[in-house]
Amino acid sequence: MDIEAVAEEDPEAIHTLAINVQEGFTAAQAERIVDNLDLTGKTREQGIEQLHKLYDMFNKVDATQIEVNPWAVTPQKDIYCVDAKINIDENAFFRQEEIIDAH
Repeated sequence: MDIEAVAEEDPEAIHTLAINVQEGFTAAQAERIVDNLDLTGKTREQGIEQLHKLYDMFNKVDATQIEVNPWAVTPQKDIYCVDAKINIDENAFFRQEEIIDAH
């Protein structure tokens, strides 16, 4: 999905969510996201779990951005991150040498 094209053609389809760094990513925020995506049942629960894991990873690797595109849902209603882009704060490279060296 070309996010720039979506933003131009249907800006209402783009949802943003600010996260208070002192409170962290909350269950209510995760639920809001999966509800905006119309995920239900097993897929909804997996989506919530993956969002929390993405937020934890964001903090653990000193990320400035994590972009998942796409999320795919199997016929069995499992959800997978198929591709992702992760940018790491260059000021934290010394803490993320294992990741940087693997790149």
